[in-house]
Amino acid sequence: MLSLKKRIKMIKNIFLSYLLFVSFTVVRGQINKVVKTDNGTSMLLGKVNRDVFNSTDFKWFQENYESYLTNDKIIKELKKELKNYKIKVFFGSWCGDSKQNLPIF
Repeated sequence: MLSLKKRIKMIKNIFLSYLLFVSFTVVRGQINKVVKTDNGTSMLLGKVNRDVFNSTDFKWFQENYESYLTNDKIIKELKKELKNYKIKVFFGSWCGDSKQNLPIF
């Protein structure tokens, strides 16, 4: 038979495990989460897809995307080499470098 102290510890561990599981499940399922900062600007949290950049909050994406001139020859060569790869991009929607480089990626 377990002592009271051990039972309490076991219950705490089960409860904490449950909370972690629920937290990860909820966060993992969210895509394109937009939050407002203290100064009123929009910021993205977590996983996003391209749809989120259709919002006026992120007009910098479309502006930089449209102004970039692509090199079709290089793109054609890269597509051949990258067929078996999945590329994950990490960026900050508040970061000037991300705003410049993400749209052209």
